[in-house]
Amino acid sequence: MSTLLRRDGRRLRQFGLLERPPLPPHLHMEEISYKVLLVGKTGVGKTSTVASLTGGEVPQTYSETPGLQTNVLHWPARIRQVGRTVLFKIHLLDAGETVLKRYDHILPDCQKGLDGIIFLFSYVDKGSFDEIQHLLNRLTS
Repeated sequence: MSTLLRRDGRRLRQFGLLERPPLPPHLHMEEISYKVLLVGKTGVGKTSTVASLTGGEVPQTYSETPGLQTNVLHWPARIRQVGRTVLFKIHLLDAGETVLKRYDHILPDCQKGLDGIIFLFSYVDKGSFDEIQHLLNRLTS
């Protein structure tokens, strides 16, 4: 699984949207894809969460996500009962709150083929937790 890690051996390597980790022929793995949308109030840490999961640099200063950012996370997992390894390919979609409000077409396009939604809020901003109900209503209507 060293092909998934950077040279330092600690952080995950990033691959492009059309790439996948180079694996030896004897390690053929089934690939299972998921599309996941991260939503939450501005400044709760959606971009930082994606950067942390994908092995990227976590931003130290806040700047709003300009548009829609798509990242791909490759995550190998061994299924003990079956004794085989699968490669999860998780498409992470991070859309800024202002962009979703300004451009009505982005949210419906993000929801096409969506497998999951991660709602994020900040412990220091109660309003971000209250916003989750509004986001739930907007996404399910």
